Amino acid sequence: MFLWTTAVQAQDEATAVKFLSVELWPDYDQPAVLVLLTGTLPDDVVLPATVVLPLPAAARLNAVARIDSSDVMNDDINYQQRADSLTLTTPDSRFRVEYYVPYTIEGNGRSYTFQWQSPLLVAQTAVTVQQPAAADRITIEPTAVNTTTHNDNLTYHDLSSTTIPPNTPYAVQINYTMPTPRLTVEAASSPAAAAVETTTPTFPNTYFLLAGASAVFVILYVGYHYGRRLQNQPKRKPKPSRQSKTRQKFCHNCGTPVQPSDVFCHQCGTSLKK
Repeated sequence: MFLWTTAVQAQDEATAVKFLSVELWPDYDQPAVLVLLTGTLPDDVVLPATVVLPLPAAARLNAVARIDSSDVMNDDINYQQRADSLTLTTPDSRFRVEYYVPYTIEGNGRSYTFQWQSPLLVAQTAVTVQQPAAADRITIEPTAVNTTTHNDNLTYHDLSSTTIPPNTPYAVQINYTMPTPRLTVEAASSPAAAAVETTTPTFPNTYFLLAGASAVFVILYVGYHYGRRLQNQPKRKPKPSRQSKTRQKFCHNCGTPVQPSDVFCHQCGTSLKK
């Protein structure tokens, strides 16, 4: 009985990851590096499976979730964070881990090293670095094999896919300069505002005052009637700041996270399903 129980427990703990997507987003929505790990377990793994992942001591977890067959991320799984690792149990073959980690600041320079060393065998990797919108120069080691601009107008650097044997160190070094500290989410919203400012026409002072007075009257009039209409409508409940289920699109061939507007997978080139 003891030997049988031991064998079952050994099957429950994963010893390999078939596919691991690593996305590194420095200075995205916080002055730190957002690390997105998306893993796919081997087809013959026994589910539910326990997965032990390396985790930096300074990491701040943002999400730990499973990905079901409908590409929906559910954060209803059990996990435990230790000093240098994260242990999770998933009933699905795919999982997602997100965390923030600090980088090093030297003047206008920023540097960060992603480090991975685990007893797990990683059969295939897909590592992508999102270049900060405010960065004017970036170097990545290993050197990226492909650089593209996505529909979000951000630049992405794809590294060569590789296999990581068990207990073998793997590292990605990122260095970039940012003359003006600014998060990517802030920079992404500024062009529209700038366009409005640059296209605003100028008028003589008298005409400007008359136009301004007329505009104020129209706003007050419309606001009054619109407010009366709102009084007769039911109030809407505010949306929660973070939902427990989110939909993420993945390549059906290799499992790489892709944008909803992508037609082909930027990792394997497969035509994506609609």
